[in-house]
Amino acid sequence: MTDTSSYSIIAPYYDWIMEHVDYQYWADYIKKIFDRFSFYPHSILELGAGTCPFLKTGLYTPSDLVVLSDISLKMLLHAGNGQKHHKVATNMCIIPFQTLCFDLCLLVYDAFNYALTEDEALHCLGEVHRILNHGGVFIFDITMEQNSIQFFYDTVDYEEREDCAVTRQSWYDEKKRIQHNNFIYFMKQADGRYIRQEEYHLQRIYLLSEMQELINKTGFIMDGCFNDFTFDQAGEYSERVHFVLRK
Repeated sequence: MTDTSSYSIIAPYYDWIMEHVDYQYWADYIKKIFDRFSFYPHSILELGAGTCPFLKTGLYTPSDLVVLSDISLKMLLHAGNGQKHHKVATNMCIIPFQTLCFDLCLLVYDAFNYALTEDEALHCLGEVHRILNHGGVFIFDITMEQNSIQFFYDTVDYEEREDCAVTRQSWYDEKKRIQHNNFIYFMKQADGRYIRQEEYHLQRIYLLSEMQELINKTGFIMDGCFNDFTFDQAGEYSERVHFVLRK
C-alpha cells in the first residue's frame, strides 16, 4: 500500500481534528451488525485503528483478545493504554501474523480507500481472509464518489487552537477517481515561533461494482452491503458503504 506520510505530523492533533466524529455511534452500529448476524467475536484484529478511539466506546470487552494495528506507529503511540490490548504497526496489505487467527477483522472510517490500486485492495482482502478463523467476519467501510463530490470536491477547511492551526485542502479527480487531501500545519514552538509542515494523503474512490468484483475473487461470502449506518442495500450513490464479509 502506498504510504506517503503515515500520519506522522497529524498524529498529535488527530483526535482534535476528528472531534466531530461520533465513534460511539459507529461502535453502536457495529454492535447492531453483531446482533443482526448473531455473531459475537472474542478475538479481534482492528486494522487502521489510528489512535484507537473504539477503546472508549465499549465495543471491546475485557475478555476479548484485541490487537490494534495501524500503518502509523505515531498514531498508535498517541492512543490510550487499552488495558491488555496489543498494538502493532503494520500495513493492512501485509499482515504479519502467521499462526494467530481472529474471529473478526475491523477496518473503518474509509481506511480501505488508502488501497490505491486494485492489486492493493486484493492484497488487503486476501490477507484478511488468511488470518480469519473459519466463519470469521470482515467488517469494513468505504467512502464513495457521492461523498467526494458533495463534500470534498474542491474545498478548504481551517481550524485552530492555541498551539496549532491546520488548513485542509481537498479536491477530487473524477477522471482518476482519486481523493486528494493536503493538510498544512502551523505549530507553535517553545520560543513562540510557528513552524509550517505539510502532509498529503491520497484515497482511491471505488465504485460499488468494482468492490463486488474484487470481493468475488477472494473467497469471501458477502453477508451485507449496507448504505451508510443503516441496513438498507447500498448503491452507487451511497455516501458510505459498510461491507460484512464472511470466510
